[in-house]
Amino acid sequence: MIEFVYPHMQLVAGVDEVGRGPLVGAVVTAAVILDPARPIAGLNDSKKLSEKRRLALW
Repeated sequence: MIEFVYPHMQLVAGVDEVGRGPLVGAVVTAAVILDPARPIAGLNDSKKLSEKRRLALW
């Protein structure tokens, strides 16, 4: 995941992609900015979470 930090706004945008190969074919990207004052307990890289935990967070 790539993080873009905006020092004057104090925001962090987490960006990730999913796809196969070096950008040949379908690729999906997403970005999200969460409120640091309202953390989501247990939120982590989806590959590090069980399917049950991913569904609970969704």
